[in-house]
Formats: sequence, C-alpha cells, structure tokens
Amino acid sequence: MSKIINKALDIIEIVATNDGDSSLNSISKRVGINTATTYRILATLAKRSYVSHKKNSSSCRLGLKVMDFGYAIRKDFKFIDIALVRLSKLSNKYNPGVYSFVLDGDVSLVIEEVGNTGEMRINSPVGKRMPLHCTACGKILLSSMTEEQRREFYLLNTLGKYTKNTITQA
Repeated sequence: MSKIINKALDIIEIVATNDGDSSLNSISKRVGINTATTYRILATLAKRSYVSHKKNSSSCRLGLKVMDFGYAIRKDFKFIDIALVRLSKLSNKYNPGVYSFVLDGDVSLVIEEVGNTGEMRINSPVGKRMPLHCTACGKILLSSMTEEQRREFYLLNTLGKYTKNTITQA
C-alpha cells in the first residue's frame, strides 16, 4: 500500500470533515508528516482541484473536483432516484424532513434528504455520517443487525455522549 497516497487521502478527509482550522500546520500535525511534504501534497491536490484555499485565508477547503465523485456515485446507485420519489411523497403528505440512509462501517450515512426546511429542521445533510447509538436512523440500523453483529459493534465502538439523554451503555 502506498504511504503517500494514504497521506493524500488522509489530508482530503481532514479537509472534508474539518469545520475549523484546515491550515497547513494543523493538517501536517493531524496527518503526522512534516509541513514540507504536506505542502507538496496540498499543492498537487490544489492543482487538480481536489482542494482550494479559502479567500483571504491560509486554510483549505474541498475543491469542486470532489463533486464529480458524488455525481458518479448517484449515477451508479439508481435506487437513490427511486428513494427520492418515495421520500418526496412522504414529505409532501406528512410535512417533515425525510431521510434515506445506509450503514457505512460503524456509522449511518445520509444518502438523500427531502423537505427539511421547517422549524423542526434536523441538521443531517446528504453525506453526513452519524453515530448509530444516538440517532433515530442509527438505532434503526442497529435494530436490523443480528445479535452477534450488535455485540461486535458495542465491543469495537465507544458510545460517546452527545446530549444529556444519550445512552452510553450497551
């Protein structure tokens, strides 16, 4: 496995998930490589439009090139279009925000969202990954697992506390 490719992917993931500081120094520290190497990787990613620099800042953000991946995934997963029709009907009938989600490793991944504009807006945009133990979507996924799969999930994952009502014990 190529170490440099892994480091480049680590950098893209950091930039994608970091709401705060995506500066050269912070990325370098998080990836565990020197700033010169980090700079070269970022420069290559920027040249290919996978990352870009925020205006008037040294911080990075994802570049427009990554949108190509989202399009390619949607094109290959026709069920998302079918789900969108069903979600729209549900949202129109009951007026809530409606989501489609899948299990991705040990988290739920929102793959579609419809009608989430009212007062009860839940911040679960497409592409957001959420813990299983403290979200409705995640609990549905946990309930669909076999007993053995659930036991393994609880052994491998720490149940972090997100609100005062979060259950942190299996």
